[in-house]
Amino acid sequence: MNPVIRIPDSTYERLKHFAEPFVDSPADVISKALDSLEQQQARHQPVTYTGIEESMRLDPDNAPDLTHTRVLEVRVNGNTKKPKWNQLVRQLHKVALDAWGDFDTVQRSTLSNIEQGQKDTSGFRYAPELGFSIQSVPSNQAWSNVLHLAKQLGVEVEVRFEWMQKENALHPGSSAILKWPTS
Repeated sequence: MNPVIRIPDSTYERLKHFAEPFVDSPADVISKALDSLEQQQARHQPVTYTGIEESMRLDPDNAPDLTHTRVLEVRVNGNTKKPKWNQLVRQLHKVALDAWGDFDTVQRSTLSNIEQGQKDTSGFRYAPELGFSIQSVPSNQAWSNVLHLAKQLGVEVEVRFEWMQKENALHPGSSAILKWPTS
């Protein structure tokens, strides 16, 4: 026996917009909607992160809009820190310089704008431990630059962050994890 579900007329009208005429029943449209929700949930599967709060685990290669986010915790090759997005970029450049040994190789391998020596204009910040300056970027570009370097270096990067309570934030108040490699 199939259960009977009563829905308001307004919801029924909305269902009709997603139905293929003469093919889809209301039950078919509901099934398609549930399939879509399940696929979305699978991409953003909640996980428990070191006993802190539940966070969405996101695809690092298809990161959502990171505008209005703040970093809560970062792990690079097992070392945990609490930097900001651009500090994470700087941290990966330190790993790159340690691994490759010279500025020219780092410059050829990075997506970041870097200048040898001290430059404090046009958004550049000098990193004395590196001996060069890195241009600051918004969070979306920062993650892109970090992921690119992590792949070049073969190092694990995991970032737990949250969207701030701002009007244009994608998921205000929610936290998420970007991790590479994913397993």
